Amino acid sequence: MQFPHIPHSITVTVKRPAGTDAYGDPLPGGTEHTVSGCAIAPRTSEEQQDRRQTVIVGLALYGPYDADIEPTDTVVLPDDPLVPVALQGTEWHVEGEPGQWRSPWTGWKAGVEIALRRVTG
Repeated sequence: MQFPHIPHSITVTVKRPAGTDAYGDPLPGGTEHTVSGCAIAPRTSEEQQDRRQTVIVGLALYGPYDADIEPTDTVVLPDDPLVPVALQGTEWHVEGEPGQWRSPWTGWKAGVEIALRRVTG
């Protein structure tokens, strides 16, 4: 069984750095590629917020199980009607390891969830 088709999916651009220098800063260069069949959703704070509104801390990117996205990558959201206007063209850092979902009973590769944090500064 394959990743389910998302009828209203987006294609994101993934920027991969060429590496880092001695200070951990990205080196010039790098590569870009696209990943199709993705969807985004808000990611909220896990802290208890008594009598407060939920705090949005980033996005969750859902995509195919074998999506070529690494923890050092930056994801660029497309100029697409399925993406809120305020987020179109924005860049997001991958936060942590991508979480691949696979069924322990059938081996079905359900997909991947990737935490994203907005690039600032």
